[in-house]
Amino acid sequence: MQIHCTKRLSTLLGIRPESNSGHGLETYPLGIWYANIFDVKYDPNRDSDAYLLMLNTDSLLSLSISIPDELTTDQFVMELPAQMDQFFKTCGFSSSEITYLELTQKEVYFTKASNRSMLGYLRSLARIHSKQIRDKYRLDPARYRITDTLDINQQRREGLIASNPINSAKQIIKTTLRHKR
Repeated sequence: MQIHCTKRLSTLLGIRPESNSGHGLETYPLGIWYANIFDVKYDPNRDSDAYLLMLNTDSLLSLSISIPDELTTDQFVMELPAQMDQFFKTCGFSSSEITYLELTQKEVYFTKASNRSMLGYLRSLARIHSKQIRDKYRLDPARYRITDTLDINQQRREGLIASNPINSAKQIIKTTLRHKR
């Protein structure tokens, strides 16, 4: 999996991302992601909490994950697969699709985020995710750290191979699995 990091995420993780390289991208379905950090302030009397926002370049599937104040690269690489597996389960991926994704996304490569269109889209998604998280916090403050991004990923978007990001991602995986057999 290749993660195009923004400068803010690179600084938080303490890494120097490589310039854009094509590390085996042809073998990774849903393999290229753009990632950034955004803050959500729930309550004026509290500090804001940080979230990781990831956007898949092929399907426009996006997920946000609450992250601790101190995050190391090792933590990030170790915890990300479990977070993504849970996200894929929530999105309705089959167990065989999730297993295949696990096998193909074991290696993580960090590169610089350079595509301005994707960065702009990532910024606008951060605003949407932030609003959604704040709204859920207002409804149930005890669950404010749990993020559910299904609403955003089920919205119809033009230019995808399927009607929405979840269906596009599933179509990419199904096509890849069909060609592997």
